[in-house]
Amino acid sequence: MNIEAKENIDLLIRKLEVASVYNQLPNSFQSTNIIVFEEREINSLAGYSSILSLSDESSEISLSYEIITRLIEYTQGDCERIIAAADLVFSRIGNFPGRTLLRGRHLGSEEASMSPSLRLECIAREAENTVYMDDERSTLLTDFQYKFLSSLDDEDALSVSAPTSAGKSFVLNLDLVRKIKETSGQSIVYIVPTRALITEVSHRIRVTLRSEGLEEVIIRTAPFPVAMDKVSQAVVYVFTQERLMSFINSHDGSPYISSLIVDEAHEIQNGKRGIILQNSIDIALSRFDSVKILFASPLIKNPAYFLSLFGRSSNGRFFVEQVSPVSQNVILVSEVKQRPREIELALLSRNRTIPIGEVKTDFRFRGGKALQRANFAISICSGNDSVISFSNEPSAAEKVACHISDLSEDFQPSDEIITFVDFIKREVHPEYPLAECVMNGVAFHYGKMPSLVRSGVESLFKEGHIKIICCTSTLLQGVNLPAKHIVIEDPMSGDTPMSRADFLNLAGRAGRLLQEFHGNIWCIRPGEWKSDCYEGERLQDFGN
Repeated sequence: MNIEAKENIDLLIRKLEVASVYNQLPNSFQSTNIIVFEEREINSLAGYSSILSLSDESSEISLSYEIITRLIEYTQGDCERIIAAADLVFSRIGNFPGRTLLRGRHLGSEEASMSPSLRLECIAREAENTVYMDDERSTLLTDFQYKFLSSLDDEDALSVSAPTSAGKSFVLNLDLVRKIKETSGQSIVYIVPTRALITEVSHRIRVTLRSEGLEEVIIRTAPFPVAMDKVSQAVVYVFTQERLMSFINSHDGSPYISSLIVDEAHEIQNGKRGIILQNSIDIALSRFDSVKILFASPLIKNPAYFLSLFGRSSNGRFFVEQVSPVSQNVILVSEVKQRPREIELALLSRNRTIPIGEVKTDFRFRGGKALQRANFAISICSGNDSVISFSNEPSAAEKVACHISDLSEDFQPSDEIITFVDFIKREVHPEYPLAECVMNGVAFHYGKMPSLVRSGVESLFKEGHIKIICCTSTLLQGVNLPAKHIVIEDPMSGDTPMSRADFLNLAGRAGRLLQEFHGNIWCIRPGEWKSDCYEGERLQDFGN
């Protein structure tokens, strides 16, 4: 492609990105800007996306996805050519969750209209990424998931870096089932950074094993070894690093580990808890010579660091994945001087800022910031869209949630909400503010809440009974709660400005797999942030 053609297509992509943001805006946001594409421009963009989908470069694969999904949104799924092009692009880049969403939303029982040769290409890609669970059942994986599962089968030591939404947990479940079915008597230890994740991961494993007829597998979250002569199929332990250390040093039995999974391995640099994590892994590897080990981290440049740190470089493998099956729009939201009911928007895309323009809101973007964020969350929460509003302190999260509760109108609580509120009033306190919030479709969530209450909030949000949740950094290392929108203002991690890595981890929650092509991260007044963590490279240096 010559320079002039490259400049023209870049201008078209920028125009498409602006149009896409306007498509993402709620009905309550008003703008006079209307962006129209000519048919030749749409054809040029679709053709360029198709070309990029054949690339091996992650940046070009991601751009191919961005172009075609934004074209789907712009044409509202009514253009047969775009739907067919998208079906082909998704197949080529191995994004089968995206293709499933496309077909379910815009094709139904029909097939995309394409030539026999292109249809054969799609079928071939399906065959490449299909994994058979048994003689009758198979599952279709993304390119990353297929590579990840194959590596877990082949390697005794593996370190993987991937986006939060890459589908790692699904692969770990597949591998767990495969391991247990192939070899009995295994003792698998899964390390997570928080107690909240112990609950989520152990539940996920329990459900998976039950569905596979592996009811006799023992699942433990307490650090007490199970005697191996009592293990008929396998035992799976889900621990924090502190519990792993207790398990290894237990005097109540003989601990044994055949496989060790270290999730969120980058936490090894997290102060005292990081030291405990490193020491517990060191002891486990020295005591159990044949143990298989996996390190999983979000978006770091050098996952080989972990193999080197624990002396597994010679017999280990590592790789980095940057492509995610769901992408994120980072949208900057700023005040407009002397116009309190208007906001100025810009999009961060490919390391550049693209001005979007000014839009009118139905609320004042002035006064108390908690009230502003409450109004903002309500404005973008339309239809089935879910919203996570991030706060630095529990009191701030609770304040935003209470404002949203006061502003909510005509919300009809489900039976599940009513049951949960009865539980709160009976077991916590009749006047606990969360009860009234949940009755109005919003909840707050932070670490120092009763675990049963926190779990109840998570369940209501995941199942769609409430659409807005106001949280703190507990979510960074906690449960997997994806949402269509995430609202952030001047984020902190404890007493320090949020790092780029933590921002990416939080932002990765935006966008629900199989429900939308894009998630939105709304950065409120970024010019006042103590760090510019919203911009920069996706991959972070680690261990230096």
